[in-house]
Amino acid sequence: MHRVLAAGARIADGQIPSRYSQRLARFQTPRFSAAGTGHPRQSRQAKRLDKLARARGQTLAQMALVWVLRHPGMTSALVGASRVAQIEDAVGALNNLTLGADELREIEAILKN
Repeated sequence: MHRVLAAGARIADGQIPSRYSQRLARFQTPRFSAAGTGHPRQSRQAKRLDKLARARGQTLAQMALVWVLRHPGMTSALVGASRVAQIEDAVGALNNLTLGADELREIEAILKN
């Protein structure tokens, strides 16, 4: 019997990537902020993860895909896209599919704080 494992999740609990933050700042309310859900902790996590992704030469979305696909049994990751550029960005994750032990520890530390 073969098992298939697939994943789909909002990056950083739905945090909006940084390039959208400035455009959406005018819509900020207590329930919706430019950082996503409006929770300071999640906003800090997203910023730290984005910094790590950029150090890897990737976008946060690309690094998130690599993080999901690092499991040997993972056969697919669901990607939501409304534009071709978003699909091209996701495919760009294939250029660096390796997460080092230090990077994994840093990601886990960020997610715990």
